[in-house]
Amino acid sequence: MNNAMIQAGILAAGGYTKGIDSLKGVLISIGTSIGAVMLVFGGIKFAMALRNVDQNGEHQGLYTIAAGSILSRWKQQLSLFMKVPLSSGMH
Repeated sequence: MNNAMIQAGILAAGGYTKGIDSLKGVLISIGTSIGAVMLVFGGIKFAMALRNVDQNGEHQGLYTIAAGSILSRWKQQLSLFMKVPLSSGMH
């Protein structure tokens, strides 16, 4: 077998990306956990500001809720972009 054919077989198998995929999974899990905590913290912050009639605190609470919801769902958002094929099929 030719050396180029062996390298092509390894690249086709995708074995070299296993470490990167594992790291990606860990980072996505950490980000999702942080997003869930931010979501709860933003809800508490908003409720306390609403109770104290603090308009600035209400805005900060809503921003924290928005950031937490984005972070807690970023795995789904990334999957939209990562599964798109590189070629559109049109030649």
